[in-house]
Amino acid sequence: MTRALPVILAPLLAALIGLTGCANTEITLLSPAIEQAARRFSRAEAAPVPAFAAADRAGAPVMIAALDKTPDRAAAFLRQSVSQDGVSTWITLDGSQMMFRDGLLVGTRGLTGDVLAADAGESAALIRALGTGVATRIMTVIDGEDQARRLAFRCQIAPNRADLVDLGQIQVQTRTVVEDCRGNGMDFVNYYWLEPRSREIIQSGQWAGPSNGKISMRKALR
Repeated sequence: MTRALPVILAPLLAALIGLTGCANTEITLLSPAIEQAARRFSRAEAAPVPAFAAADRAGAPVMIAALDKTPDRAAAFLRQSVSQDGVSTWITLDGSQMMFRDGLLVGTRGLTGDVLAADAGESAALIRALGTGVATRIMTVIDGEDQARRLAFRCQIAPNRADLVDLGQIQVQTRTVVEDCRGNGMDFVNYYWLEPRSREIIQSGQWAGPSNGKISMRKALR
């Protein structure tokens, strides 16, 4: 039996997802709403790293994210790059990063207890197909002793209900998929909201290792 779907992100996101797309002429100037969101998550109070400011000036896609354990500290992540093998890297104001393949989290940098790498290809295939089945997920994380630890999980994947996701300027009809994973004495449940035709993941809640717990994230429109 799949678990009940969570409410993704704190209510304050409604005030953050109407982001502006203003062009900037100085590297330290950011679109105001992006800067406001970015500083909520970031540990830095100094000027943004150049890569974040450059992505903002270029009008890069925006994602709002928050750790579930601190939902009041939502952040703006901007897409920094997409590699030839399809991994997209998203960056926040202080240079913290999240990496995704096919919409699934495969790495973090600059967070506590980073995910060094993840092989979630089997999960991604089932999720993008709105399918039902079992997948093996492998993750390498930094543990509490600052050592790399390889974790293997067996995940049950199944589609769930239809949901309307509010992106501020538009509402998107989505189909949810639940990924219920167990292994290594741990368990977690990831949730994905997909646009049915494109199979793009519009919103998700994804586990980022024992230290970070789950990160809730949502696409945002400029």
